[in-house]
Amino acid sequence: MISGASWFPRYSLQLTEESRSGYLSWFALVRNDTGEDWEKVKLFFTASNPDLDIDLPIVSEWRIQTQTSTEDSKQQVYKENEESFHAAQDISPSSGVAAAREKKKEAEAPRKKNKRAPEITTGKLVPAPMEQSRQIIQENYSNRANSLRTEDNLNQLKTDLENQRNSFNDGRYDQANYYGQEALKKFSKLSDFSRKELNSIETYTEELIRKGSLILSSQKVPGGLISPSPLEGFDYQYVSGISETIPSDRSFNKVFLKKKSLSLTPGYFASPLAGPGAYLTVEASNSEGEPLLAGPMEVFSGNTLLGNTVLNTSKPGETIRMELGQDRDILVNRRETSFEQKEGVISSRTKIKYKVSIEVKNRKKRNTVLTLLDRVPYTVDDSVEIKFEFGKDLPSKNEEGILTYKMELPSGGKKIIEFEYSVSYPSENKLIRTPGSGGY
Repeated sequence: MISGASWFPRYSLQLTEESRSGYLSWFALVRNDTGEDWEKVKLFFTASNPDLDIDLPIVSEWRIQTQTSTEDSKQQVYKENEESFHAAQDISPSSGVAAAREKKKEAEAPRKKNKRAPEITTGKLVPAPMEQSRQIIQENYSNRANSLRTEDNLNQLKTDLENQRNSFNDGRYDQANYYGQEALKKFSKLSDFSRKELNSIETYTEELIRKGSLILSSQKVPGGLISPSPLEGFDYQYVSGISETIPSDRSFNKVFLKKKSLSLTPGYFASPLAGPGAYLTVEASNSEGEPLLAGPMEVFSGNTLLGNTVLNTSKPGETIRMELGQDRDILVNRRETSFEQKEGVISSRTKIKYKVSIEVKNRKKRNTVLTLLDRVPYTVDDSVEIKFEFGKDLPSKNEEGILTYKMELPSGGKKIIEFEYSVSYPSENKLIRTPGSGGY
């Protein structure tokens, strides 16, 4: 484990053959903030948490004892004080004075020794870049005391250099780049002699701008970054494919880990309540010996970027499902009608009946498998009665009323799904519709 270094998993999926096969590439986005550049090194990545305590818990013994009462404690203290007083009486005054003189001599001895002149070393100190800048600026100003414009330019340059350094150290890279650019403008106004003297400072300013720009660009990673975490207590080690050079500039560096050919099973999901389109998904098996950690993924078809998504964590042997976005060649249209009626004479109830019709069209040149999600309401109120009437297509239905239809559509085919449901409740009550907290 190296302090000051971090990494995040990232993936790229290259689709081929109408999404029935593809290549999944694994990468690590590495940030080196150790202060030391890594030159052509083999990198090993782990998802373990260095702050996690791996030691077995310790159970300490439990010891108890009794404590003497208050009166007993007072008598013991009085006895000890009395013995100390008698012992002090046995010591002669002369011996006490002599001892005091000895202590005084011992105390004065170090003072005399300390009056020696301090040792001075004659090592030449190398000024820091900012200190060097101040010295040169002061010399430049002293040589050009008659030029108020030069004085003002040098003072502003000094301020911009300090602001750039402070902003960069605080992580405000956009501000650091701004002050760096302002400093470069002021460098260009200096005389050739002054600019030559400040060449190292100008180079350092340009280097900070470069580092800040790299960090800002790496922070704009689509899909966000997800920190790696160990899966169910087990840790896995990932190895870089080749030796890498990683500068210590806080920027993200993309390191290749491995590439794997996948056999993909395409499918489509549609939820007409959420939108009119269908979404393409592909499934594959994680046959590797290590898990796939959660992370952002880019999806390509040829040289075209289809979009960005997030690959969820999958254990070895589990199914990997990757979402590839909306496919406009499959159309889904939902219509719902309702009417209300009163029931009963003595105890009046209100009944609302709903009719739902969903039309699905496949405009693709091949057969497609579609999973369609819809819903009917559910209740935990005994005064509310809900009845569901299936059509000719039977869905699976869970306790929360989520309906799942699975179908295969031929090229150019169309299918209509119909069902009805009713809601009955006491007329004196008000029907309250509450959306659920979960999602499917």
